[in-house]
Amino acid sequence: MDWTKEAVTPVDRGLHKKVLYHLKSMRLQVDMELFEFIREQVRGKRVLDIGACDHDLAHIESENWRHRMLCRSADYCVGVDIIKPLVDALNAKGFNLKCLDATSDHFIGELFDVVFIGDVIEHVNDPVRLMKFAKRHLKENGIIMVGTPNPFFYKYFVQTLREGTFISNLEHCFWITPCMMLEICRRSSLALDKYVFFIKSRTNLKREIKKLLPLEIFHEHYWYLIKNTSSV
Repeated sequence: MDWTKEAVTPVDRGLHKKVLYHLKSMRLQVDMELFEFIREQVRGKRVLDIGACDHDLAHIESENWRHRMLCRSADYCVGVDIIKPLVDALNAKGFNLKCLDATSDHFIGELFDVVFIGDVIEHVNDPVRLMKFAKRHLKENGIIMVGTPNPFFYKYFVQTLREGTFISNLEHCFWITPCMMLEICRRSSLALDKYVFFIKSRTNLKREIKKLLPLEIFHEHYWYLIKNTSSV
C-alpha cells in the first residue's frame, strides 16, 4: 500500500483507518513452530542469509543455529556477514559465507528465491539500504523474510514496570512495527505481503487460548514476508 497516493499528509485520520484495516488483513496465524515454517519457506530453494554468523561461534553446533538449518533445508545457501574472523572461521568449516556490508551497494552476482534476514534489521544504521540490498539479490517472484522483536510484547512492559525502562540488546537501534515496515518497504520499492504469528503449542487448549489472545501483545517477534513490487 502506497499511502502517498491516498492523501497529502501522513497524519490524515481517514488514511490511518485505511492503513489499520490493510495491516490487520495481513496478519497470518500459523499453526506451526517458527523453524518448521522457515524450513517450509526455504525447502529446495536458493537462499541468501543476511547476518549468518549470529554474533559468535558459541552456538554453531546447535541444531537451533538458523544458518545451519537454512543450509540443510535449502537447495543452495549463501551467508553474508560483516565480521571477517567469523566468516573466515565458518568458511574453513565448509560453509559458504561472504564478508560484506548488507547495507552497501554491493551485488554478489547471484539471485535468490528467499532472502532471510533474522534479527538484523534492528541493528543497522539504515534499514532502507538493507532492504534495497535484499531486493537487489531477489528473484522477481521471490520473498524476503524478516524477523525482528515486537515492542508490544507483554514481557517488555513487565520489565519496564519493574525496572523503570526496558533494555534489550545494546546494539539495537530501532523497533520495526508493521506500520513502520510498510513504510520501509514503500521506500525500498518492495511490498509487505504478510506478517506472521506462530500459535502452535504443546496442547490443543493452549493453542486455542493463544488464538483468542491479542496477537500484538503475546508474541515476542514479528516475522514479515515481503515481495518485489513487480511480482505483486
